[in-house]
Amino acid sequence: MDDNQIMNGILDLCTEIDTRAAVIYKSFADASPGPELKQFWLDMAADEREHVRWWQSLKALAADNALPLIFDDPMRMHNELRSGLDKINRMLQQTDPANITSTFVAGSRLEFFMQHRVFATLFEFISNTTDGVTTEDEYENHVKRFIRAIEHYGHDKPELEILGETLERMWRDNMELAALSNIDPLTGVFNRRGLFQTITPLAHLAWRNGYHVGVIMGDIDNFKSVNDTLGHFAGDDVLRLVARTLQSRLRRSDVMGRYGGEEFLVFLSRVEPGSVAAVAETLRAIVEQETAALGPLPVTISLGACEGMLLDNVALSLDAFTRAADNNLYAAKAAGKNRVVVTRETLQTP
Repeated sequence: MDDNQIMNGILDLCTEIDTRAAVIYKSFADASPGPELKQFWLDMAADEREHVRWWQSLKALAADNALPLIFDDPMRMHNELRSGLDKINRMLQQTDPANITSTFVAGSRLEFFMQHRVFATLFEFISNTTDGVTTEDEYENHVKRFIRAIEHYGHDKPELEILGETLERMWRDNMELAALSNIDPLTGVFNRRGLFQTITPLAHLAWRNGYHVGVIMGDIDNFKSVNDTLGHFAGDDVLRLVARTLQSRLRRSDVMGRYGGEEFLVFLSRVEPGSVAAVAETLRAIVEQETAALGPLPVTISLGACEGMLLDNVALSLDAFTRAADNNLYAAKAAGKNRVVVTRETLQTP
């Protein structure tokens, strides 16, 4: 199988696993002795059906070739999910829906399996490409609902209490690990991998809807002098401050990350034509202003930017915009630094 087929296979398995979970939770609801417990299991089943809709939305991205390969070893992830699905099917046959302890043990096993890194990585990916309440938030609420139910119905059963505590800890640890693969540990913003995993589906959405987009490349001026004069710890402080300052002036729908070294890249997913220059100038000015108190070495940033419309080959278009922004950054440096150079790109179909 090629990469796209493997990603589709992973999403198919996620869909099947959550569909089976919904069936299991519905059977628990049907056999529940009281209305409160019945409603809890119905809510859990509804959550799983919502998760299925998440995977279907990613399948739509994959159909547009807008879903990047977000796993280092996708075939292994696929095989682990397949093995897990087989276990879930066997568990469905062995669980007594009328026994409360049995249902919570089975539910815990299900929820433990759905802490698999595939799910955590996909939650992280979706959360980075949507506005408002994220899938990560919603799934955390799902996990907390399950833990509260264990505390309520299993308060006299220590083995259930331990399961709830372990599940919550596993959820937090897995989400932290999923985020770390896409985050620059020094600045706390996206690394290059995280940048382009997040930008790719947004760029496809912009192309499909005919949005005007912008790419800004920024580089801290004379950064070597900061390290040589004040030391690398001071240089790290500068990188963190610049990253935080840039991030504070962007919309939630914009994507910013550390491209490499002292370079930062910003993707503006929907802008008015002619507006990117003003955005870049705002970023340049705020960095100069916010870093003025750092001491004898003023910190400034040069920015190269471009704007325009993407073509149907989104990957090549995005690469062309990034190269143009980078070329404009070099022009800004050559013109004296601490300035902005912007062009409007008109890409031609190959």
